[in-house]
Amino acid sequence: MQILSKRNKLFAEIDGWGEVLDQAALAAENGGLDERFFGSDLNNVEFVNAIIASNTNNKITDAGNYARVSRDPKTNNLIYTLYRRDGTEVKDNNDNPLTMSLAGFKKIIADAATDTDGVYSKAFSDLFNGAENAGATYGGEYDEYQSGKIRTALNNITRNPNEIRRGMRTTFGHTNTSFYDAVTRGGNETAKYWSQMMETMTKSGGKGELKAQGVLTGIKDTDNSGGISQDEVNAQWLTFQTNLLSGENEFSKNAFIDFVDNQMKDAYEFGARQKNKGSKNNNLNPFKAGSGEYIYPTDGKKIYIPASVQNRRRRNVIDIVTNDKDGSVFVGELASDYTWNSKEGVWKSGDQTFTTFELMNDERIFAAGEDFENGLSSASGVGGRLTSEDITRINNLWTDKVKEKRSVAAINKILEDLGVSKRAEEYGGTMYGIKFDGQKFRTNNPSDRQNLINLINEYLERLERSGIQGNQNTNTETQPIDTNEI
Repeated sequence: MQILSKRNKLFAEIDGWGEVLDQAALAAENGGLDERFFGSDLNNVEFVNAIIASNTNNKITDAGNYARVSRDPKTNNLIYTLYRRDGTEVKDNNDNPLTMSLAGFKKIIADAATDTDGVYSKAFSDLFNGAENAGATYGGEYDEYQSGKIRTALNNITRNPNEIRRGMRTTFGHTNTSFYDAVTRGGNETAKYWSQMMETMTKSGGKGELKAQGVLTGIKDTDNSGGISQDEVNAQWLTFQTNLLSGENEFSKNAFIDFVDNQMKDAYEFGARQKNKGSKNNNLNPFKAGSGEYIYPTDGKKIYIPASVQNRRRRNVIDIVTNDKDGSVFVGELASDYTWNSKEGVWKSGDQTFTTFELMNDERIFAAGEDFENGLSSASGVGGRLTSEDITRINNLWTDKVKEKRSVAAINKILEDLGVSKRAEEYGGTMYGIKFDGQKFRTNNPSDRQNLINLINEYLERLERSGIQGNQNTNTETQPIDTNEI
């Protein structure tokens, strides 16, 4: 009976491993695991890959390692040990073999589940929008009461290191920047953290030095003073950065909450400024839930922009323009960044220049009829351009997938209003075809919309450069337009 009991226990252990391995392999194959959340130990990614590979025909990872199951001599539980291809054990920083239990493996897989529903993005966007709307409603300053509400909410969604790490990786707010981005792109300068560390952490060694614990774990006391100085942290920035982004110490969590709180302060104060302006149409969220749109940066690729992101990005542009924030950067989908040139009143991205209308229209954050948009000019300064009303009419053709006869009539009405002679035509083989200036477009192909807009603008600019004026009404290419079909 004792032998039978031991055998059943062993089978249960093996079944437990097999079930978890199958789930992990399926999740990894379908993009269900996010390696950024495998924990602060940098060896975890390779170890998890090796454990998953151990259940396949090819047991060696791309890095040349494999995992083998055995029993822990101390606990008698099944564990995996990581080996190199030559059979030598992979060691940790303390020269101990790298091992992982079933419980540890299951926790990593659970923590690394991909946030397919955008739970974190929505949570932080809701916080940001709530702060902005509160500012627009109540006005005044972002005081301790408002900050306290935000910090309480943040504490409820940063209860453990994994939740903190997920929050740190979430982009939100008017800068569209995550805490992770701010830390990793900010250079090795600890000034903004050092004073806070001096206030909250244990002093040690000489004057102005701290004990090597928490966020300073692993920082070496290079001058043997008995404590860690700011210079030593700066010199060992990558270690400090890893600890700061681990979410596994109190300072790490507090630094993240401070970052979010500052973003919320900006949101609240922006909302308050809009209230003070007394706009007759102070609509900060014109894009309604479920009304998001696709952007097509390249042929065959599309990116969905939810309404909440459209609203946030639109508010960011409005804030930069109305408050004349020269040099401020807007991050969109079609360009890595757009920098506001206050003197010229345009946006720069590489060697390209955009009006605010062009940026908002291209990035799908133009809300027709709103006060801010009504005050925009679509002209780029190069020559004639489609107006915002023209763009809206063309957008609607694609939104409604209007068929070729009505689409061509609508495009030609726009061209007629602009006073140019060239006309669009129908082309065979499809119910949605438009031909203009030698190129073909389909209103059921989303990526063609912006291509047609660009082509018409290029044509108008060529006319302007050649000195041909509009309103010639010299159309000889098509019959008169039946406006009832538009």
